[in-house]
Amino acid sequence: MKKPLIWRTTTAVWSLIGGVLLFGFICNSSTNEKQVFRKLESLEYDGSTNRTWKLPEWGSQAWCNPPILQPLHFELCDQTKPVNIIPFIGGLTNALKIIIIGAIKSLEENRCFTIDETTGHLYRRKRKEDQFGSFIQRYFEPIGLPYDHAIVKKAFRNNNTYRFDIIKDLLTDSYARRIHDINYTIPAIYTTPLDGHVMKKVAIQRLWRPLPKWRVEVCEALEKQGLSDDFIAFSVRRGDKRIEHFHYQSLDTYIKQAEKDIDKIFGGVPPKIFVATDDCSVLADFRSIRPTWTFVSECYPNEHQHGFKLEDTQMWTQEHTDKHFSKFFKELYALAMSRVFIGVGYSNVAWFSYFMRPDRHSFRLVDQNDISNVDMW
Repeated sequence: MKKPLIWRTTTAVWSLIGGVLLFGFICNSSTNEKQVFRKLESLEYDGSTNRTWKLPEWGSQAWCNPPILQPLHFELCDQTKPVNIIPFIGGLTNALKIIIIGAIKSLEENRCFTIDETTGHLYRRKRKEDQFGSFIQRYFEPIGLPYDHAIVKKAFRNNNTYRFDIIKDLLTDSYARRIHDINYTIPAIYTTPLDGHVMKKVAIQRLWRPLPKWRVEVCEALEKQGLSDDFIAFSVRRGDKRIEHFHYQSLDTYIKQAEKDIDKIFGGVPPKIFVATDDCSVLADFRSIRPTWTFVSECYPNEHQHGFKLEDTQMWTQEHTDKHFSKFFKELYALAMSRVFIGVGYSNVAWFSYFMRPDRHSFRLVDQNDISNVDMW
């Protein structure tokens, strides 16, 4: 099926941005930067080199193969300034959202930054045998300076740190959030001004880098799902969102939106639909509503998962933690690679998926009539 011009154009532009950024960073890198980059390259595992995936082309290039863009070099900051401390709070996409916004602000200020995982739910475990040293290092390449880095230790000794107030400094400040249609100039990320949303897309590719072990596992699993052709992805978030006083959207609203896109984009032929959800019971419901459609997911057979609750993670074993986030990473990748995303705006999964995707034209929120609300993300 030939893709619409807007999809082909944005995909080409996204690839071009990556190539231009890579070329610029390589040409302008100092010897120290190149040394740091080589160290990070050494994190690659055997078998993680570029390969051809049976997945949508742009998505597999962006997320399945080793990143095109160089990682950020966290030591190249003004060490006389206070070291910013970014709290690792909430569920994973909430925590990553705060990290991305806080890291961009730190880079704009030319400050070193570190992530404080110790107060976060994803770090805490009640049983000693279930604890692990760092959630971030378990799944991702380094983000910021580690807490035990010499620069961070010195800053603490000299009382030269600044802990971000998440609400005041990051989430309610539209400038710090890097909203759509406003250009920002941050040379540490890119040498010329970038629209706020493009800035976050680039920052995510340079900051959020799943370890090759997880990246390859994720993409191999999606291949087995048969997602080689264009597909639709549903994001259904339940669990503790009811406690936060959000109202679940009817599953019919997903179906109705999908029918519009099937007629408009897929020529009336329903594609495969990947369902990313923390409540696996919805699979049976979707299949009963549209028995002739093909729904796939990463829910395990006979799994009775009825919603993610953050407070439950403190009782998880390391094995349970790995199993959960392996599933979650596969869902994020599928949401990013899908031809059309259909989800809800009250979940940070939608926020993060949006900035993993190449454009806004195929992004649907069934709980919001006006997609322009996304401009403020």
